[in-house]
Amino acid sequence: MPIRPPKHRPRYVDAPAGRCVYDASRDSAAVRGYDRQWQRFRRGILAERPLCQDCAASDRVIAATDVHHVRKLRDRPDLRLDPDNVMALCSSCHDARTARGE
Repeated sequence: MPIRPPKHRPRYVDAPAGRCVYDASRDSAAVRGYDRQWQRFRRGILAERPLCQDCAASDRVIAATDVHHVRKLRDRPDLRLDPDNVMALCSSCHDARTARGE
């Protein structure tokens, strides 16, 4: 008898203080510093550095999709558009660095 595979349900949908509530309480991306000027800067960084810098250090070739601030934007807003303060990372490396609080 065939068994139906389990349906994927994200954990945060059922949680009372989940991601949906968190996203609704956040300011817009533009208010947080990710405006048109940032988008242009981000595209330039990804064009200049197309590979993930963390993966390249581990001899892996993965395309960069995110731009990570080395010094937090919250602490140093003056370095928001400084090319020396950002790293081109793949999504998984960016998520890992963000989870560690970097």
